[in-house]
Amino acid sequence: MDELFTSLLVIGTEFGIFVGIILLILIVLFFRRQKKEKKIAKTFARDFKEFSSSRKGSLEDQVSETFDMNDAGVASHIENILSKERSICSNVLNIFTGKNKALVLQLQDDLKELSDVYHALVVHHQNAAPEVVEAEVDTSKFESQITVLTDENERLKEDLKKALESIDYLQAQYTELFKKTEGQSVEPSED
Repeated sequence: MDELFTSLLVIGTEFGIFVGIILLILIVLFFRRQKKEKKIAKTFARDFKEFSSSRKGSLEDQVSETFDMNDAGVASHIENILSKERSICSNVLNIFTGKNKALVLQLQDDLKELSDVYHALVVHHQNAAPEVVEAEVDTSKFESQITVLTDENERLKEDLKKALESIDYLQAQYTELFKKTEGQSVEPSED
């Protein structure tokens, strides 16, 4: 019995050492992963701060060039856009770090709100846009093209008429040939 107890102690110790090594490896991997995730989160936050500071100026320039607007309403729309972008990035960062994974369910709503802000900017532009004056069109260019196309159409009509006459002639010839061969019977050839 003493030998059985000793062998069980040895096996238990070996098993304990094996499990301890596996747990130690898992703990080291967990902390490495956590350290890597924190580094990624810090880099993301730093890059977003740098991006958002330059983004406001470039967004204002793009809106003023694209929509030809420089009023206070546009500034409020730009501030709303940047606010929604910050909110989305903050939520994504919280999801990534595991602080609040339930924000995944809110992400779709955040994106819809961002698209609504962009839509509001376009509506603001359409309401503030002056009426567009129609430009005078150079009709002489179009008249010459119409003349060329009309001449081409007439030529094609003549070609079609000639083709139909040829088809009628061939049909008449075929009918006449058929009438001539109808009375004759085909005789089998001798080999």
